[in-house]
Amino acid sequence: MPIRVSRQVINVTQRQGLALGGAALAVLSLPVGLVLPSIPLALPMAAIGAVLVGLNAVWARRWLDDMFRRYPHVEKKVPAWLILMASGRQKRGAAE
Repeated sequence: MPIRVSRQVINVTQRQGLALGGAALAVLSLPVGLVLPSIPLALPMAAIGAVLVGLNAVWARRWLDDMFRRYPHVEKKVPAWLILMASGRQKRGAAE
């Protein structure tokens, strides 16, 4: 039994670390985009950060779904692969 509990603690810690790293990556993409506007590095950084947070934090997945439900025009501008990776569902209105 102690091995199962310690494995759960490791899994939770790993997921929280990945979510925190994704949030940091998304936040750091803003200064990178401002400092290096001619190098397109900030958008992939923000996308990878959003995917990491969406995959590893339940609250972020709920927040994304709620935001897309409230503002459908935002969801139309986000690529389908990013919605699939971050929230685990297909884009609304996409051909299935």
